[in-house]
Amino acid sequence: MTNLGYHIRLHLTDNRVIAPTAPERRILSGVVLDQGRRDDLYVFDCPDNHLHVAARCNRSAAGLLSHRIGSSLKQRLQLPVGFVQYPPKPIEDNHQLYNTVRYVLRQREHHGLAPDPRSEGSNLSDLLGLRIIGRYTIQNMQRWLPRIQRRDLLDLSGLSTLVGLPATLPADAPITQEILRTAMQAAGCLTDLSGSSNELIQLRSAAIAAMDAVGQQLSAPKLAALLRVNKRTVLRLRTTQPDPDLVHAVGLQLSLSFHLRGQSASTR
Repeated sequence: MTNLGYHIRLHLTDNRVIAPTAPERRILSGVVLDQGRRDDLYVFDCPDNHLHVAARCNRSAAGLLSHRIGSSLKQRLQLPVGFVQYPPKPIEDNHQLYNTVRYVLRQREHHGLAPDPRSEGSNLSDLLGLRIIGRYTIQNMQRWLPRIQRRDLLDLSGLSTLVGLPATLPADAPITQEILRTAMQAAGCLTDLSGSSNELIQLRSAAIAAMDAVGQQLSAPKLAALLRVNKRTVLRLRTTQPDPDLVHAVGLQLSLSFHLRGQSASTR
């Protein structure tokens, strides 16, 4: 019996695209990462109509993980049909372990799909620091696949746009509510930024710190307008100590937004 884990594959019975929108891809990633944590998941990707997952667990746990992911996705995404679940495929040796990661992370390229610049349907977003919900997969990758470095992940994903992103933005960069909210939603793997949960408080605190970090040191009233909160909340959040990984993720998402806007403008 293998001790290197299993490769899990799922698709819907009618082969429709599982999560066609960015918010749906965030829901999908949240489900997969939550369900895979106990089974040492280290890589997954959902390019369009199928999902690949690899986890360092035994055969029984792999089957249960596949079932939990499929059941939760059907409920959370309100899918009208269920999933076809193939028998988990054992990973027999270290060579196959590395090949499985490369295969999973090249799914978009393999199927002729354009790269997703934020990798929201894959844990590449977490491995590259764009999101923190799946940062446990960084430790799993470092533990079992130490030869895969950041440059390899960028190459496998096609996300060369992340190379050389500016650590700061121009002082006059037009930060809008839409740009900031998109960065926050992507970094926090959320579809809704309303409410006062601890998760959202942490994300708002990180967003304020990230704005400062990328050279956008805005006044409290301007930040309040961007975040859709009151000035007192901004002043209070500025006194808190946010998660540094989340600050980095929001800052990277902001830089990526402007990089992508620049690319789009240059191709018109």
